[in-house]
Amino acid sequence: MARSEIVRPRAGQDHEVAAVWHRAWHDGHHGIVPEALVALLSFESFLARVRTHREQMRIAVMDGQVAGLCICRAPEMYQLFVARAFYGKGVASALLTDAEARLSAAGTQVAWLACVPDNERAITFYRKAGWRSVGQIVEALETSEGVFELPVIRFEKQLLSA
Repeated sequence: MARSEIVRPRAGQDHEVAAVWHRAWHDGHHGIVPEALVALLSFESFLARVRTHREQMRIAVMDGQVAGLCICRAPEMYQLFVARAFYGKGVASALLTDAEARLSAAGTQVAWLACVPDNERAITFYRKAGWRSVGQIVEALETSEGVFELPVIRFEKQLLSA
């Protein structure tokens, strides 16, 4: 099986990365988030977010294609998405391992991430990777119309000893 390479995205990849993120977000959240939020997250909104977060982002490249992406904003593992064609190929694990290493290198002792409560696939993945649920919070999501508040599960993982 081919392995994914984790790299920084280049400016010329913005559309490809945004397309992966847009499609993967909609695949992962279809039917489990409010329609009002779905309506706010257009391709253009993902393209703008790629440009905003490029320095904090890593992408997984497999077989010459962008297979997934991850954004870290220490101490938060902010976003992790994989294109459906690359499910089950180790892309998410490679991105999460890289994210944990980047957060640790930044001095993060306890990392956290937010996950939609009904996203069973993601919840199972994070639990298997050693993240633990510490309860629900309300996350202020970036949208083209401003902030959208969404109840999420907060997961945490100890990265460095105190």
